[in-house]
Amino acid sequence: MRHLVRTVLTAITLAGLGPARGHPARAGEPEASPADRALAEAAATDRAPGGATGGRDAEQGFRAGLRLVGEQWQDPALVRPYGAARLMAAGFAGLDLTRRLGAEIEAGYLRNTLRPGVTDFYDGTFVASPVSFLALARTGGPNAVLYAGGGPVLTVFTATDEVGTVTGTKVGYDLRAGARIHTDLVQPSLVQEGGVRGVDFEILLSRRQHQAFGVGQGFNLSAWRLAVGLVARM
Repeated sequence: MRHLVRTVLTAITLAGLGPARGHPARAGEPEASPADRALAEAAATDRAPGGATGGRDAEQGFRAGLRLVGEQWQDPALVRPYGAARLMAAGFAGLDLTRRLGAEIEAGYLRNTLRPGVTDFYDGTFVASPVSFLALARTGGPNAVLYAGGGPVLTVFTATDEVGTVTGTKVGYDLRAGARIHTDLVQPSLVQEGGVRGVDFEILLSRRQHQAFGVGQGFNLSAWRLAVGLVARM
């Protein structure tokens, strides 16, 4: 009978209807066992703001992820032989410096081939690898975070055709704004210390600008960028 009563009280506590965590049981109620208290702690943690962080800002910490980026180029020297729109894969890692400010590094890679019939060449490729160093400010609530920021970008490129190869590095800046939406792919109560605390879906719009104000020569690798991705918070 005592085991049955204890099981019912545990179910009531997990449902949030029993005595509050940390409060003694009322007269006549059996004392909760260590196992019962551990289950009640886990349930209260899942319901608490910030999950397993105990109220800490769910965004603070280290994060990393992958993005699929669509780029829209404007330079005719690139658009005519390779096309205006291209997809790029990018990886990134970020660290929060304060509650509202953080830093991020993003590295991308794309490889384009010549469109048939648009040049005198039959074979050619264009490879670009932009690396952005960003400072970001953020705000938001328990379910989503908005952020914006920018920083310098270095884009290394290699253009190869039947004549030869041209390699170079373009310096510019990267401005962006986006949103991260928290998902339920990771349950806070199951997170171990130092593990993944959450997984977010992300969407962002950015502008990579080279040869600003018409300063510079050669390929202009400026592009509008729209990206979606997944972010792991640790």
